[in-house]
Amino acid sequence: MVRRLFQFKRDGMPSDDNRFDGLPEDTTTALTLSDPSGEDVYPEQGLSAGFDSFREIYGRATEGAPPSGYTVLTVSSMLNSPHLAGMSTESKRGSIMMALDAAGVHVTDILQDAMLRQRALEEYEEQQQKKLRAFEAAKGEANRKLQAELDRITSEYMTKIQSNVDEVARQQDAYRAWLKTKQQESNTLSAASSICTQSNSATTGSSFSVAMEAQAARR
Repeated sequence: MVRRLFQFKRDGMPSDDNRFDGLPEDTTTALTLSDPSGEDVYPEQGLSAGFDSFREIYGRATEGAPPSGYTVLTVSSMLNSPHLAGMSTESKRGSIMMALDAAGVHVTDILQDAMLRQRALEEYEEQQQKKLRAFEAAKGEANRKLQAELDRITSEYMTKIQSNVDEVARQQDAYRAWLKTKQQESNTLSAASSICTQSNSATTGSSFSVAMEAQAARR
C-alpha cells in the first residue's frame, strides 16, 4: 500500500497507474522535479514586495533535481499526505523511507538537497540583512541632515522671536517711563493751578478741578 502510494517515476512525475494520492490530482500533476520549489506545496504567502520567492532563491542554489529525481520537497509532500495523517512520527518515517527505498532513492541525495536549500535561505537572509543595514544607515543619515536643518531653522526663528519679545519689553519700559514723567507734569500743573485759585477760593470753588472742568466746557 505504502509502496504504491508513493511510487514516482524517475522524472519526479507520478506514474499514470500509481498517482500520488497524497495530494489532489491537479497538484500532483504540477509538482515536478524540474520545479524544485514545489510551489503548489509551498505557496508564497506573507512575502513582502521586494523579496524573492522561495522558487527563485532555491533556483539559484540548486541545479535541478538530485539524480534520483526526488527532492526534500518531494519528501515534504509525502509527509503531508492525508494517508499518513494520525500516524506517529516513527510510522511516518518508516513509510516514507520504505517508499524512497522502493524508488531507489539515496537518502544522502535528499539530505544534500535539503542542505543546499537551507544554505540558500541563510545566504539570502544574510544578503537581506546587509541591504537592511545599508537602508537603515542611509535613512539615518538623511534624518540627521533633516534634524540639523530643523535645528538651524528653529534657532533662527527662536532668535527672531526673542528679538520681538525684547522689543516689546523695551517699548513697555518706555511707556512706563513716560507715565512717570506725565505724572510729574500733572503734579506741576496742579501745583501752579492751586496757587492761582488760593486767592479766590471763596468765589471760585477753590479747586483746580473746577478750572479744568471749565476749560473742558469751553472746548
